[in-house]
Amino acid sequence: MSNFNRDAIKDLKQSIVAIGLANSKLEIVSIIGTGFLIDPKGILITAKHVFDDCKTSQVYYSRFKKIETNIAAFRPITTQSTLDFDKGLIKNIKSIKFSSKNKIFPLFDIDLAFGLLATPFPDLNPLSIEPPSKLETMNQIGMCGFPAGHHSLDTKGEYIGIRFSPTFQLGRIGSLLPFDDAPNPYGLQTGIIGVGGSSGSPLVDPATGSVVGLAQKVLPSNVETEGIIDFTTNEKLKSFGSATIGQVYGISNHVLFPATKSMREFYLNGKSEDIKIDVTGLDFGSKTL
Repeated sequence: MSNFNRDAIKDLKQSIVAIGLANSKLEIVSIIGTGFLIDPKGILITAKHVFDDCKTSQVYYSRFKKIETNIAAFRPITTQSTLDFDKGLIKNIKSIKFSSKNKIFPLFDIDLAFGLLATPFPDLNPLSIEPPSKLETMNQIGMCGFPAGHHSLDTKGEYIGIRFSPTFQLGRIGSLLPFDDAPNPYGLQTGIIGVGGSSGSPLVDPATGSVVGLAQKVLPSNVETEGIIDFTTNEKLKSFGSATIGQVYGISNHVLFPATKSMREFYLNGKSEDIKIDVTGLDFGSKTL
C-alpha cells in the first residue's frame, strides 16, 4: 500500500454515505456518522455505536424538539449546476455480538453493524472489501468520510462555507492490534486524525480504493478548561476530560471480511449462520442480534 490512485479514490467517494436522522420529508435533521455501501441492493456498513447514537438522538428530537425522525443515509450528488442528495431510510439494522473464552483480551465488542436502504441508490459501485492479507506498519492507508458531521457536510454554509463531498485523509498504519507482528491482527492503529462523525468510515488501500478496515474510535485527547465559575462560591474552577479527537483506530479485515460475507448472505438470501473469525488472541464465534 505505497501508491496513490486518484481515480480509485474518486470512485471510492461514490459509495460513502453520511448516516444520521431525517424528518418525514427525508430532509437532513442531523449527521451522526459515516457508512459505506457494499452491494447494489443497498447493504451498508458502519460502526454499531453510530446507529446507537442515532437512536439516542431520535429520543432527544422527539422529546425536546417535537420532531419525529428516522435513521437515514445521504449520498451527495454534484453536477455543474446542482447540489443534491440520494437519500433513503435505513431498515433491518443488524449488529454483531460475540462470545469469547477470554472475556478481557483483546476485544470488548466488535462495534460493527449493517443496514439496508429501503430504496437502493442508483448508479452504485459498491466498495470491495479485501480478504485478510498481510498488514505492515508504516504502510500508507486512507480514510474517507464525514468528520464532524455537519461541519464537513455543510449544505448551507453555516460553518466555514458549503462543503459537499466526503473527505479523504491519507496516513500510515502506526501499529497493529494486539501487536505489530500478530499473524492475524484484529485491528489497526493509524496516524489519521479523526473526530466525531468519522466513525464508520472505511479504511482503504489508497492504491486500489479497496477496504482493509473500518474506523471505530480514536485515541482521545486530554482537555483542560479554565475559568468556569462555580456560582455557589464565585470561584474559578478547572475542568478536565477527554475530547473525541485523536488518531483513528478500528477493526481489520480479519474481522470485517468474514462478518461482511456472512451478513451479505443474510440480507440477500435470508441465511443466518455463525461467523467464524480467526484473529490473534481471540477464539470466538459470533451471531447477529
